[in-house]
Amino acid sequence: MRKLLVAILTMMVSAMGLSAAPVDTLRLNFKSFDQIDSSVTIWYLQKHKAELASDTPSSSFVGETGDEVYIKRLQEIHSYIPLIYNDSVRSYIRSYSEKSSTWISQMMSLCYYYMPIIESELARNGLPMELKVLPIVISQLDPRCESFSEGNKGLWQFSLSEAKSFGLKIDSFVDERMDPYKSTEAAVKALKQYYDSLGDWNLAIAALASSLNTVRAAMAKSGGSTSFESISSSLPKNAQTIVPKFVAMLYTVHYRKELGIIPIACTLPGSVSEHVAERNIDLRQVAKLSGVQVDELTNVNPQYLHYIIPSGFVFRVPGEYSSAVYSLADALYTPSEVQKPIVDNSSKDKPAVSTNAVQSSPAKRSTYKVKSGDTLGGIAAKHHMSVAKLKKLNNLTKDLIRPGQILYTN
Repeated sequence: MRKLLVAILTMMVSAMGLSAAPVDTLRLNFKSFDQIDSSVTIWYLQKHKAELASDTPSSSFVGETGDEVYIKRLQEIHSYIPLIYNDSVRSYIRSYSEKSSTWISQMMSLCYYYMPIIESELARNGLPMELKVLPIVISQLDPRCESFSEGNKGLWQFSLSEAKSFGLKIDSFVDERMDPYKSTEAAVKALKQYYDSLGDWNLAIAALASSLNTVRAAMAKSGGSTSFESISSSLPKNAQTIVPKFVAMLYTVHYRKELGIIPIACTLPGSVSEHVAERNIDLRQVAKLSGVQVDELTNVNPQYLHYIIPSGFVFRVPGEYSSAVYSLADALYTPSEVQKPIVDNSSKDKPAVSTNAVQSSPAKRSTYKVKSGDTLGGIAAKHHMSVAKLKKLNNLTKDLIRPGQILYTN
């Protein structure tokens, strides 16, 4: 109810021409909404899809561009956050906008699912809307992204200690660093705290990539400077590069139409509904009884490590299965069903092979080598199968693929 009231008040403020938060200079036209209200979610996402279909890139930026042009275009973004420009920024702009169009197209696709979550939290706390592009450069919008060298996880790449200090729960069953909603709440809280302490958004972004104490130490080493560019050389590498990457991604997203970038079809659901587990529940049980694929459930519930949703926790379901899950009620918690192992019955109708018979040679599996510009949806359509089946054949948990990757197609 509180979220709904906040949303209503936000719309009233907008209608009166007032500003509750810095202006959205990205012009992505994503709206803030409460994912619990699936009817509102569907309406917004249908609207975004219509906008996407009519947003034909003009490809008006052609050829290599000089510093003066980049600077002029950055100034025209009118960002609430000061946008630095240097050799590093120029390098990342060219990398993102001119050399990685396929990857950026995939990111634009994922934005249609994750950006409403991020925007809503930024607006609710009055933070600059430009910060929404940070998870693209931090984690490539992959909630399961993990830095094995540092142990950071999630859209916002929190360390274990940072996550717990900002209220995220981590145990044997749940890691809320991988929950897009909870981790975004924590990241916004962290950014606000860092900005209040440092007084500069670029320094706050650097603190998110390292720590508040790390940035303070770099400031002290440079004689108390409050300029990111002045202290950059004293920061660890990930904190040195995060601000140039942020500026470059902001440029790329803002000018995506002029750069000829077309978002590909998003394989994540158009809407989700939220359900509270009254008792421990197994996502495989939800899938078995409701008809939704297990991987569709794990894609929207990446924070649960072993399919088990502990009592009192929220789990999400693709919108089209919402009614089916609600109607199951207590059947979802039937002990005999939850405790039974979920068996793959895909081969139950196949004739049994005698143990004394000579085993026939297994059928040769067909493969496909991923080319630049390929998408899971396109490959699945080419081989007359669903994306879910293609992912299952290849044990894929993510929607991203890379050129040169070999995929099984049978």
